[in-house]
Amino acid sequence: MDNSECDDEEHDRFPRNPRFVDYRSKEAEFFNNLLETNISSRVTRWDCYEHIGWVFELEDVVLDVENTAVDTITVRITSGSMPRVVIDPLRQQLRQILSTALASQGGILDFAVTLLQLVETAVISVCEWMNKGKKGDGRESKGWDVTTVIGQQAIFDNPLGADLATIDDSAFHLLGKPVKELCEPFQDDKLRILHVENVLRSDLVSRFRRRQNQMLDQLMKCSLHQLRQCVPNKTIPSGSALDNRDNLARELCRPRATYHGTSRYNVSSIVVRGVQRVHKTRLEDMPGLCLIICAVLMGRPLQVTREATRRTTEIANETANSHVSPNLCEYIVFEAAQIIPCYVVHLDFGVEAAREWLQSTPEDPNEYEKKKHPKLVDQDLSPGELADLKQAKKAAALKWFPYGYGPATGTSFVIEEIGPVSDDEENYGDYQGQRQEIVDEVRAWDTETTKAGSWFDEYQNSRREEAKIKRASGDDDED
Repeated sequence: MDNSECDDEEHDRFPRNPRFVDYRSKEAEFFNNLLETNISSRVTRWDCYEHIGWVFELEDVVLDVENTAVDTITVRITSGSMPRVVIDPLRQQLRQILSTALASQGGILDFAVTLLQLVETAVISVCEWMNKGKKGDGRESKGWDVTTVIGQQAIFDNPLGADLATIDDSAFHLLGKPVKELCEPFQDDKLRILHVENVLRSDLVSRFRRRQNQMLDQLMKCSLHQLRQCVPNKTIPSGSALDNRDNLARELCRPRATYHGTSRYNVSSIVVRGVQRVHKTRLEDMPGLCLIICAVLMGRPLQVTREATRRTTEIANETANSHVSPNLCEYIVFEAAQIIPCYVVHLDFGVEAAREWLQSTPEDPNEYEKKKHPKLVDQDLSPGELADLKQAKKAAALKWFPYGYGPATGTSFVIEEIGPVSDDEENYGDYQGQRQEIVDEVRAWDTETTKAGSWFDEYQNSRREEAKIKRASGDDDED
């Protein structure tokens, strides 16, 4: 027999009796069939890319599970319509599910179940958000336009509040964020935004800019090491092209958006004069709230705990421009020029609370209970209490009269009577929020209305009043 014939027979045996099985292809087929069979019907399209990972598309939501050779498996979800207050907790939930699954180190079946769990969690959140938008009386699908007169009935019927897209972003050049993004932290089921009012004043902006330039000049005199300690590494990475003294100083002088809660009585004073001093808060009868969005210059911040006192060594740092809490949620600035009010956000507790308040109010205005200010309430004082009060007033007068009311030596003056309220009340008193003098009682709305104004605005008169007084005093000087 020829040797060539034997070789041909040996070579023919392997193809006729195959023993090779592609288990990877079978696993991939089993994996894809498992996903295709059990995936939610809400998923409009899904696919697997070799060098990227899995992509699941829902209605206006895309879920990406990335699996590259460089990084670990990550999950991302993006949406063009879901607000951050909804999508941020969903992202955290998805990351927690994925990290728990990766820590268990299961097989291919376990990972397929994890993908289905991620998709199902996203589908549930999207459905809940969409159903929540459809709830209520179904008559409103968007908030009201603040530039259009809509009437009071919309406040009691529309659960969505104001349409933030219709608010003028007048402070964008200071804060670098639109109104819609600034209001995201307090958009939830408990609160409703009625209006966001622009309260920027040109004189306060000029004072703010001057202080910003002064602070920048002071910081430029600091060393690179001192500035580097004040700027987080995630903001300007150490060793990067931006890591120089100029960029670090400008980052410290960049205005930050902060939120200042206060009583309605104090808003007018803050709009006119800026934030001067902390006032005591009061309880309001109406179910409404005011929150002021401010631009703040932090400069070189110093972290301070609540346990710190004036004698704490770390606080005695004259180079610091502000104090901040360790969680960066509370702050104290040292100069009024470092903070400027930009917007006043009018809030309430939703439609139901507004309706309850409306039902509790009497239809006849004469039925309203008239309340006196605590200083105007008559007090029955005994002769001893009256004498103590006179002594306290005399001690206060001895201390403060030299600062604007002439000299006072010894007891050369006599308190004849104690009035309930002083006619020359100090600034920042209890009535300052309401005591805004009107120069021109005739309000020419047609000539003074600007693009940023709205029929909803409360504090437009306070914004313009100080400028009118200054112009009037300037004309008198020229005469």
